[in-house]
Amino acid sequence: MQSISKLTKEEVLHVAKLAKLSITDDEAESFRGDLSAVLTFVEKLQEVSVEGVKPTSQAGDLKSIMRDDERDGVNEEKEKMRAEGMIAQLPSKQDNLLKVPTVFENKKV
Repeated sequence: MQSISKLTKEEVLHVAKLAKLSITDDEAESFRGDLSAVLTFVEKLQEVSVEGVKPTSQAGDLKSIMRDDERDGVNEEKEKMRAEGMIAQLPSKQDNLLKVPTVFENKKV
């Protein structure tokens, strides 16, 4: 495999053009060194054997901080009586649901 870690100034200018970035020749020379260092590091990473290593989407041991959606300390009978009390006070109801006046009217065009 041919090493790509040494970029030319022309290659850096070409990449900058593809990215629609305007850079000077001096900046291209500076980025040439930085980008070449990055590519050298990537080439070293490619030498590492990952045989037998399971793919992962994260490196840390993250766990969900969300709690289960449970109702603790709720007296089911008391809650049922409370709901029935509210339903009994509804001014107009249908099948234990609050009945409200029509908001939208059907207009025939």
